[in-house]
Amino acid sequence: MKAQYLIALATLASLSLSCVRRAYYVSPVYGSNTPYHTVPLKKEQIASALYGNASLQTGSANDQGRDMSSNMQINAYRTHNFGTLQAYYGGGFVAGIYNVKAFDTASYRRNTYDIAVAPINAGAGNLFYGTGNIHGGMHVAIPLSPSNTAPELRLGSKVAMHKEFGNYLSFRNSLHSDSVSGLANSSTLGSLSGYTEILFPSSHNIIGAQLEVNLMLGKQYSDIYFGKGTPGGRYAYVNGTLHLTQGKTTAYLQWSLGTRLFGIHLGVNYQLTGKSKKPR
Repeated sequence: MKAQYLIALATLASLSLSCVRRAYYVSPVYGSNTPYHTVPLKKEQIASALYGNASLQTGSANDQGRDMSSNMQINAYRTHNFGTLQAYYGGGFVAGIYNVKAFDTASYRRNTYDIAVAPINAGAGNLFYGTGNIHGGMHVAIPLSPSNTAPELRLGSKVAMHKEFGNYLSFRNSLHSDSVSGLANSSTLGSLSGYTEILFPSSHNIIGAQLEVNLMLGKQYSDIYFGKGTPGGRYAYVNGTLHLTQGKTTAYLQWSLGTRLFGIHLGVNYQLTGKSKKPR
């Protein structure tokens, strides 16, 4: 009987802990800070090319995915082929809506909320955000055989920096760090990423896949629990991308999964100009 009583108490305790409501408000472009970049194959011998990029993203954010965020990105970037080493750099803009979901005050209980709901609910709703960004990266390109249709393997890294403005930034600045579970209210977001990619060319198109790991930079992103629990490490997420290039156009599907994050991206890259290497 005593054992059953202890089991019942443990079950109730676990249920109450799982029902604790938490709120974490961070940059809206966490999870979509860099798009996929098309870079010509090494064998194409394109010394430099200019690309335009447009993409749409939607997904969930915050604890248990309670908030939603959607945005559109427009970017331009230039690529350079130095042989085995390839690089790119560019910049652009992001515009989107972050939906801050209000908390149900009717069911408010001090033991089930880890936050002060009044200041959150006062600013809840669809909030505009925008960013300007710069980004760049480089990788080594390794054809896996001399054949014209040989797969190409790439290993690389990239960095990005966003400067945010808009209503969602104002909302975060209106909150006190003690009133929420976690708060990153800096208008600047930086990231460092590493990636691997495989491309399969044919006579008609190129298909490929990329896997990328992204770390958020800055003191506010150094602990996913913001010092209010056992340190959980730095904010990070993983991207997976599938892409198809035909002619000058690349279409891609990308997913993002990370700390309090899930997102889906659809995008297009278009080669605006391309300059071939001069024969020796």
